[in-house]
Amino acid sequence: MSYSTLLRRLKQYGLKRRGMVDEETFNDKFLKVQRRLTELISGSCSSFGYRSIWHILELEGLRVPRVIVQDLLKEMDPEGTELRRKHCLKRRMYQNPGPNYAWHIDCHDKLKAWGLPIHGAIDGFSRKILWLEVTRSNNSPHKIAAYYARTVSKVGGCPVERRGMVDEETFNDKFLKVQRRLTELISGSCSSFGYRSIWHILELEGLRVPRVIVQDLLKEMDPEGTELRRKHCLKRRMYQNPGPNYAWHIDCHDKRKAWGLPIHGAIDGFSRKILWLEVTRSNNSPHKIAAYYARTVSKVGGCLVELITDLGTENCVAATLQSFFRDNPEAHRYVASPRNQRIEGWWSHYSKSHSAWWRNFFGVLEFQGFLDTSSHISMECLWYCFNKVLQTELNFVKEHWNTHRIRKSRNNKVAGRPDSLYFLPEIHGAKDCLFEVPAAEVEFGSQHILEDFPRR
Repeated sequence: MSYSTLLRRLKQYGLKRRGMVDEETFNDKFLKVQRRLTELISGSCSSFGYRSIWHILELEGLRVPRVIVQDLLKEMDPEGTELRRKHCLKRRMYQNPGPNYAWHIDCHDKLKAWGLPIHGAIDGFSRKILWLEVTRSNNSPHKIAAYYARTVSKVGGCPVERRGMVDEETFNDKFLKVQRRLTELISGSCSSFGYRSIWHILELEGLRVPRVIVQDLLKEMDPEGTELRRKHCLKRRMYQNPGPNYAWHIDCHDKRKAWGLPIHGAIDGFSRKILWLEVTRSNNSPHKIAAYYARTVSKVGGCLVELITDLGTENCVAATLQSFFRDNPEAHRYVASPRNQRIEGWWSHYSKSHSAWWRNFFGVLEFQGFLDTSSHISMECLWYCFNKVLQTELNFVKEHWNTHRIRKSRNNKVAGRPDSLYFLPEIHGAKDCLFEVPAAEVEFGSQHILEDFPRR
């Protein structure tokens, strides 16, 4: 392809000349792409579409526009392109040099329910049926071996390959190995795998058995998991919490941080009651987060058993206060963000119901030129205009959430209103785990511990 043709193609497909290279460099890269494409469509990637081929080239450092890969595939492999467009499968060709090279034997179980299964064998080259027998059971290796021996005697010899034939002892030994390995797999991290994935793992480990046997074994050994996979259900971990004030989950919501209006919040793990929800100038200030925590402890008259936060350094002062109030260094626990599931789940709800509108609103202001996020004055004006508006909305959101009814579900052991669950846990079969802290101790911790940490 010449340089002028490239320019014409770019114009044709509406592409920009970003990162243009000289003609010689382009031609060199183009030839490399052509050679690599020839290798790919001649090998195991012959059924790949242009997107997958383009991604392979990207990984190998051959960066070209995807549309060029698409056009090259049309030119170099028109038949394959047409088959992929029609979602047709390019089948492998069966190779067999002649009769009696390979016999294929198998059972037909469609009549098994009425006690009339059939066993048969076919020659791979000629497709001649060698035997076809109604039998009482297809599970008897001796009967199948008898059919095979009789046919060998009749034709005066055996095939080069006898596919599917093993003696009874070998089969039983392999079957026991498969059962033991299946028990290990469904008891570990592969418990959510389907029979195809399990069968593939066994194949990779050298345990070659028919896929239908793996399917039947999984039905027998893990009926509950099989039913869940059939319904496409995910077996979730159950959240354990004995009562209100056992665990508080605190975290920041940074979706509006770009406009200088991040949010910090806390939620009770048992009742799902929102304890605080505040618009703040910065979520990176340990003093502000510790102040929210100390204020809430003072308000409820005590602290919780365990404070759960992510690994951010902004949580260090709140963690210190919690350990001080409980006189226990293990009263606080750092977890990865996905494990802080109560507050992370609530942020997802808030993002869909309220935060998305504000993000679109601020994005439009920025797009239309009314807001410049690089200007300190513009950001100060934005804070002055919207921080009280947003805080008023957050107070409403908090009140609405704490008084709405959480419906019963498979993953929520306790249903009800967060306020009711928090203040009246006995009605729901739980107990208040609040650890009482004297007001003087709260004041001492707030004054001294907060002052010991340098402010940001």
